[in-house]
Amino acid sequence: MDPPINFPEEGQGSNRNNNNEVNQSYEATMSQMMQFIRRQEGRIDEQDGIIRENERRGKTAESDDRILERFLKFHPPIFRGAGNEEEAEIWLERMEKIFEPLLYSEEKKVQLGTYQLEGPAEAWWRTIKQKWEQAGTPKTWNAFQTEFRAKFIPRVVRQRRAEEFMYLRQKMTTVSEYEANFTRLSKYAPEMVNTDEKRMEKFVHGLNLEIQHEMVAARVTTYAEAVEFAQRLEDSKARLREFHNNRRTPNRSQPAARGKGPQGPRSAPTRAGAGAKRPAPVGNFGDTLASATA
Repeated sequence: MDPPINFPEEGQGSNRNNNNEVNQSYEATMSQMMQFIRRQEGRIDEQDGIIRENERRGKTAESDDRILERFLKFHPPIFRGAGNEEEAEIWLERMEKIFEPLLYSEEKKVQLGTYQLEGPAEAWWRTIKQKWEQAGTPKTWNAFQTEFRAKFIPRVVRQRRAEEFMYLRQKMTTVSEYEANFTRLSKYAPEMVNTDEKRMEKFVHGLNLEIQHEMVAARVTTYAEAVEFAQRLEDSKARLREFHNNRRTPNRSQPAARGKGPQGPRSAPTRAGAGAKRPAPVGNFGDTLASATA
């Protein structure tokens, strides 16, 4: 016997179709809403990026203005390139002295340093800047100094400075003065100090022997350690000499020894002898006065 056939009730199929249409419409609406939300988020992110970029540019411009203002407070010299090599050296030394406490980046040093160029020097820098941009040369202060010296300090002068550095010794100068000369002249012989070890060895070799011997025993390993140790050693030796000198020098505030004065020993009293007048015997006051007026 065949199973009975169940026919759908009236209206049941149309309800299912309606549900499917509702679901599809709901999914389409949600998809459109999600796309709209994504587009809005993208626009918001883009606007945030624009705002951040504008803020960064504003802060950078403000920071650059403050950097330039601070730099100019040191009264950096102007260089025009019309003087002799001594003027060029003095300008470089002055700029390095200004940059030392400011701790600017290499590129910022070049930017500020070239800001002080005028006339022929400024025209020269424009040529060098274009050459660097074409070759992709990093803008570092050391690279600038190399180009600057090659242009404004003749080769014969640079060779003479390199020779001075080769034979540089401390002699009668202090360690600080010797270190300053060492730093200034070392730029003309970079191959002699292109590592910290070579720089330290050359510095120690130029110190006075009394300091050299103790530094060898101390076994310093870096240039900075060598400079600091030499300065402390010189200071301690100076204090020791001052101490010994004070011990050898008598204290003038103490009373002089008996029998000695500020002009030497006292002379013994002279005894009356032959030919020496004896003092007249003292009588009464009238007799003494009469004899004195006679």
